[in-house]
Amino acid sequence: MKKFHTDNQTLEDLNVFGKFKKGSLFQLYNRTQTTRGEKLLERWLKEPFTEIAPIRDRQALIKELAAYPHDFPINLENLKKADTYLRQPIATNYVSSLGNLSLKKLKQLIGIDSEWEIFSSSLKATLSILKDLHTFITELNKQENKDTYRQAYQRIEYISKQLDSAEITALFSLDMADSIKDISSIHYTLSKMSNDGLKPVIELIDELDVVFGIREVMKERKLCFADFTVDYKSLYKVEKLRHPALKDAVSNNLTLSDDSTVLFLTGANMAGKSTFMKAVASSLYLSHVGLPIAAHSLTLTLKEGLFTSINVPDNLSKGYSHFYAEVKRVKMIAEEVAAQKKLLVIFDELFKGTNVKDALEATTAVSSAFASHNSSNFIISTHIIEAADILRVQHPNMQFKFLPTVMKDNRPTYTYTIEEGVSSDKHGLLILKNEGVFELIEK
Repeated sequence: MKKFHTDNQTLEDLNVFGKFKKGSLFQLYNRTQTTRGEKLLERWLKEPFTEIAPIRDRQALIKELAAYPHDFPINLENLKKADTYLRQPIATNYVSSLGNLSLKKLKQLIGIDSEWEIFSSSLKATLSILKDLHTFITELNKQENKDTYRQAYQRIEYISKQLDSAEITALFSLDMADSIKDISSIHYTLSKMSNDGLKPVIELIDELDVVFGIREVMKERKLCFADFTVDYKSLYKVEKLRHPALKDAVSNNLTLSDDSTVLFLTGANMAGKSTFMKAVASSLYLSHVGLPIAAHSLTLTLKEGLFTSINVPDNLSKGYSHFYAEVKRVKMIAEEVAAQKKLLVIFDELFKGTNVKDALEATTAVSSAFASHNSSNFIISTHIIEAADILRVQHPNMQFKFLPTVMKDNRPTYTYTIEEGVSSDKHGLLILKNEGVFELIEK
């Protein structure tokens, strides 16, 4: 499978990672109860898919478990106790396994260490986990809509067959004594579950941990799954999109399609441009991971990558000014676009590191160049509203929207709702006056 193209700057702009980072997407979706589950979620977020089939498989599994009437099926205390056993190498030979365990038992009897006791307790906890998992899968297989999610069930069905085997089910009712013979026999039987021993079981438990957490987020935030289509060359159509980290966010609609690939977005500072663009980019990124997103609906074509330019820093160590850093960023993204990759590209306030005249000319030229590539979608925000007059004539495939400012009692307020057209808001001077800046200076 091809790699999804993005970079650290984009991941930073969208605040994707960080367990303790406020508002990060990882923090939002992370309701895992185990360290392994947490690491798996992080791996999912690092590896968006570039094919529709695995996206739909992951969506299907989450949808099915979202409808499952019970909580995470594995006892967490047993899971913690079982960790020692789950990290043991599988027993490939019963005789050698018996010999190794006999040595552990001997060391316990002569008081050298407690390795036998730890191993035995961990093995018993593992059996309890397998019994819980067997019960869960049995109940899951009774779900009426199982056939709808058949593809997503392949791994579960594989493990179900292992757990349904006569050898394994016999262990569930076993009154296990703390004898070398019993422990060795059980250890060897579990090692024969698959070529990798219990590894497939562990991986399924990790996945269940992630998914059961995500279903809680779905309920709380009223999330939906994206629908991927092949009927368009380039499509992003969303209804009632919100930023996932904001509980009471205002929702917006947007359609970028084959004949309207570029959104030119204007509006005052604090009107919500950056938040809206981050919401669009986050929804696309999460959809390619197979996770639910904060919207009423989203239909899109598969993308090969995502690049944003929202918080571009200067680079003092390399002697880069802010403007030169912006130029380098635009050049890097232009190279990706020129390679005819199917991308979503977002620029927030292009060329704010230079003077107004240069910014107008550069914004117009770059926007015009990107508008000629209909395999990708673009969102470009700016304060240079004069660029819209030029671009509107040159490029009918560009759409122009703005986030308005509403004056109340001579103070600007914001609706955060996108409207058709170009902003004419110029309230910077008024905000300075309202904040008493000039009075302070004149004292």
